[in-house]
Amino acid sequence: IFFSTPDVTGPPPSMTWVPVDQVCEYGDPQYWDQKYQKEDEVTEWFFGYEPLKPVFEKLLKPSSRILMLGCGNSTLSADMYAAGYHHITNIDISASAIEKMQSQYAHMSEMQWLVMDATQLTFGDESFDFVVDKGTLDALCCAPGGDGLVATMNHEVVRVLKAEGRYIMISFVEPKGRLRHFGDCGFADNVEIVTIRTPGMRADNEDECLHYAYILAPAVYDE
Repeated sequence: IFFSTPDVTGPPPSMTWVPVDQVCEYGDPQYWDQKYQKEDEVTEWFFGYEPLKPVFEKLLKPSSRILMLGCGNSTLSADMYAAGYHHITNIDISASAIEKMQSQYAHMSEMQWLVMDATQLTFGDESFDFVVDKGTLDALCCAPGGDGLVATMNHEVVRVLKAEGRYIMISFVEPKGRLRHFGDCGFADNVEIVTIRTPGMRADNEDECLHYAYILAPAVYDE
């Protein structure tokens, strides 16, 4: 069961396109470490903060404890911090990315930056009010054994979420291709889906580009 909410619109996505033969490397920590060692330019999956602002304003509070999965070198966490969400713990499997982000945003002293595998979280149970994922699940789906990696990560997300918490997962894949990943992982059956429309960059649709924010709750709060 899912509920679709009114569309959100935003500026053009700043997505970085990669060759198809690199996609299978998305599950390899060395791929990401080498990428961030070599590149100083921001790799912003899909888009930044502005298209997500209405979603965050509806759900988050300044006091919310937030886990950012696969932060990379995105500006999303810094923009959220500037908007008043200070309690953000950022993780990424790439030590290079985390080192650079720690240095760049050292003045945002309440944020944390940790090298960590999203499928093996070291946090205690019910540590966070929200878990935010912009492209990490999508990347894992491209890796060998992707479905298993996604299932493991989703179980970990449920474990570290507080009972009243929410998982906000942003993807370029429509519901028929993503909802299957949320069964049997401990999420409630009801999934809220926000469609995010931005000016198009895809070859098959010059007018608009669609992304989706999937908002999930732990099953204990299923009604």
